[in-house]
Amino acid sequence: MTNLFQSTVTLFDFILLLVIFKLGLIILNHFKHSIKQTASQYFKYYKHNISQANIKTTTDDKRLLQNQIYFLLLRLKALAFQKKVQGKTRNENFPKTSKDQKFQGQTSYDTFPKTIIDQKYQETRNENFPKTSKEKVDTDSIKQLYNTICSFTEISKTSEDKKFSYILKYIQYKREAFIKLVKHLRCIKSTVLYLNQELEENKNFSMILSYEYKEINLENHKIIKCNSDGNCFYNAISTCLYGTEINFVAIKLGVIFIMIDYRDLFEEISNNHIESFEKIVIDSSTKNYWANELNILAASILINRPIISFNSNSFLKNNVNIFKVNVQKFLLNDSRIEPIMIAHNNNHFCPILSKERQLKYQKSLCYTKDAEEFFKIPKKYNLKLY
Repeated sequence: MTNLFQSTVTLFDFILLLVIFKLGLIILNHFKHSIKQTASQYFKYYKHNISQANIKTTTDDKRLLQNQIYFLLLRLKALAFQKKVQGKTRNENFPKTSKDQKFQGQTSYDTFPKTIIDQKYQETRNENFPKTSKEKVDTDSIKQLYNTICSFTEISKTSEDKKFSYILKYIQYKREAFIKLVKHLRCIKSTVLYLNQELEENKNFSMILSYEYKEINLENHKIIKCNSDGNCFYNAISTCLYGTEINFVAIKLGVIFIMIDYRDLFEEISNNHIESFEKIVIDSSTKNYWANELNILAASILINRPIISFNSNSFLKNNVNIFKVNVQKFLLNDSRIEPIMIAHNNNHFCPILSKERQLKYQKSLCYTKDAEEFFKIPKKYNLKLY
């Protein structure tokens, strides 16, 4: 009995081991299937994400390529446009001058931008500031030049001849610095726009805008308030060029240099003036000294563009107050560059700014019948190209 029982138990154990082994195979197969399923799910997930990322990168590359092709086509159009324009004068409607003949067969940078892309950039940029110049001027050196020249006029117990000789020698010694200043100012080809600057409240100034002219239209223009410290003319020119009065020192220094460099011209003009040429230069070099007509002419030569002054006068005639505006133009040679416009009343100058850019209209002001040339300059005097 014991032997039979022991053999039976051994057989039962063997059967039990087979059952356990079979169950283990079933569990192992199930585990492998679950692992394979989860792996396939993760693979599909990552594959989907990778495909989305590839789609995104390909779309970005397509957009970048499209932009590059677009700008390339614009540049090709601009080159074709320049070739088409080449060989023509800058503007055939205006009379030619000796200076303009040099530009025949060339395109003007101010009239035609280098490319259409540059034109779009110029339209979107802030037009309140003029184009920057390659000739950079150090403001500290300008102040030093100004203070040095003004110091010669403040020397007591010194004759006017010595003061003038000091100014003349110093300008000759610093000639390169003054020429650099002239180049900087002549690179500015436009004026700033009106952008909510403080307006001049004097009624005589406001009546200049509403005055009836033959050709001039000042509806979209404003007269800006200007500091009345004796430098109002230089402040007005600085406001038209830079939008601020801070750079009036550069304008005044340039005016003094031009009067010295064009000495023959100003000596000939000053013969009809009450004061001598030397006295005018000394007064122009004095701090807070008013500007006269010779200074305005020198400023127009300095910036190489016309300066149009609207001078308001009011007087009584038969007990009736009459208001009149005399428009005067200051210029050495004919120019097509946008003019500087200033208003004058009771020995005070203020700048005139436009609300919007009107280059064709502004350039036509150079030849308007409303403006009379203040000085009749002999033809022998031409603009110096530094």
